[in-house]
Amino acid sequence: MLEQLEIYISAQKTIGNYMLALGLIMVLVAILMHFSTTDSLFYGLKIGLLVFGFFSLIGGYSYKLTEDKLLKSQTSIYQANANKFNQVEKERMQKVVKNFPVIQFVFAVLIIAALVTNLLFDKPFLNGILFALVVFLVGNMIIESISKQSISAYFEQLSTIN
Repeated sequence: MLEQLEIYISAQKTIGNYMLALGLIMVLVAILMHFSTTDSLFYGLKIGLLVFGFFSLIGGYSYKLTEDKLLKSQTSIYQANANKFNQVEKERMQKVVKNFPVIQFVFAVLIIAALVTNLLFDKPFLNGILFALVVFLVGNMIIESISKQSISAYFEQLSTIN
C-alpha cells in the first residue's frame, strides 16, 4: 500500500506544480500588461493578477511541501504499524473525498458572486480585480478537477483493504 501512497503523493505534487504554473502565468501576464495600457480596468486586472498569481505560487509551493511531509509521516506510521496506517489513511482520504465537492461548490459560488458584482458596479478598477479573481478561481477549479482522478483512484484502493 505504501507504493500506492507514493503514486498518490507524486500526483498531488504534480497538482502543486500546476498551481505554480498558474501563478507564474498570471504574474507574467500582469507584467506584460504593465507595459501595455494605463486604463483603470486593466490596472485593476494587473494588480489582481499579481496578487492572485503570487497567492497561487505560494500555494503551489506550500502544497508540494505539505505533500512531502505527508509522505514522510504516513511512511513512518506504515513502518510502525501497517494496520494503523490503513485506518489513518482511510479516515484522512474519506475527509478529502467528502470535502472535494464542497470546495468546488465554494469556488463556483465565488465565481458567480464575482461576476454578478462585476455587473452591478461600474468601477473599472474593482471590475479588473474581480476578473482576475475569476481567472484564479477557474484555474483552481480546473486543477482540482484534474486532482480528483488521483484522489478517487487512491481512495478506491484504500477502500479495498480490510
